[in-house]
Amino acid sequence: MSDGPMRILVVDDSRIFRSVVQSAFSGMVDCQVVGSVFSGKKALEFLEQNKVDLITLDVEMPEMNGLEVLRAMQERFGERAPAVVMLSAHTRTGAKVTIEALSAGAVGFVTKPEAGDVRSAMATLSADLRAEVDAVRQSHRGRSVEMVAAQLPTRQAPSRRDNAGIILIGSSTGGPQALTSLLPPLCGMCGCPIIVVQHMPPLFTKSLADNLDRHCQHKVVEAGDRMAIEDEHVYIAPGGLHLELAGSGAALRCRLSDGAPENGCRPAVDVLFRSAAKALEGRPMVGVILTGMGNDGATGVTLLKSAGAQILVQDEGSCVVYGMPKKAKETGCADAEASLSAMPFAIIDALVAFAG
Repeated sequence: MSDGPMRILVVDDSRIFRSVVQSAFSGMVDCQVVGSVFSGKKALEFLEQNKVDLITLDVEMPEMNGLEVLRAMQERFGERAPAVVMLSAHTRTGAKVTIEALSAGAVGFVTKPEAGDVRSAMATLSADLRAEVDAVRQSHRGRSVEMVAAQLPTRQAPSRRDNAGIILIGSSTGGPQALTSLLPPLCGMCGCPIIVVQHMPPLFTKSLADNLDRHCQHKVVEAGDRMAIEDEHVYIAPGGLHLELAGSGAALRCRLSDGAPENGCRPAVDVLFRSAAKALEGRPMVGVILTGMGNDGATGVTLLKSAGAQILVQDEGSCVVYGMPKKAKETGCADAEASLSAMPFAIIDALVAFAG
């Protein structure tokens, strides 16, 4: 990151929206828009000649979409590539490409304002971009999140009769990439159900589930209200709704609600963990906090711990943003801290400890 204001390149095929994004940044004294271009090709040319810290990259563009630009930028510039925040329309196609970009290394994303009150839309866009700038400033640039599924050696997993446990995961900024690395090997080593809260709006969580489903042995789905919790399944909390666990034993089910946001989030990790502590007390549980900004999950891990769960947090070095794991660790409830590549093993060790 360069000294002084963060140097930003705006990439969008719409001249009007490029102007909107520049206006949104104009009130941020620690940001400077140093370029504005209309295509991926122009963006790559600009990066050859100029120092840039952050790119806002439109998802849907002619010739090269945002994902193609991101991959070309990574190939050409490697670790020198700037951080990337995707700008996505709130559409199914936009969500799909955005999730693939986040899994490929984009730091975050912002949804484009929809038609409506212009002043309100600008305020929302400015706030969303401000949050992404803060995330980039806290991020560990140059520390790649490794894809480990094909590299993990064989590990003794719990037997099927001991697979009565459940794994609960909370993540935010950097989470899609972390989940893409963590879940495939983890699903290959145990049959436990896995419940995930990833901070995201509607549509995007469905695309995240579909993307992960292509890589995991478990069936990965966006959770539905009253959906039964089954072995060898991963349940992703839907954007805009809290996910809770209700019932017990074989009757354990998902419960969705549109209650007030907690920690500024809906879905919130604390809501899931709080419900799990109540529904699953006495059952083997592992609570995991992955990369993310803020403190969501910190209250929840104390409740899970009191209910007998093992608590694991991702280590600082492998996080994109070491916010949520740090706050969870500061509660004193964490039983272990692990890098992303070691996390599948740490989770299995916790499950084996319950069984043994």
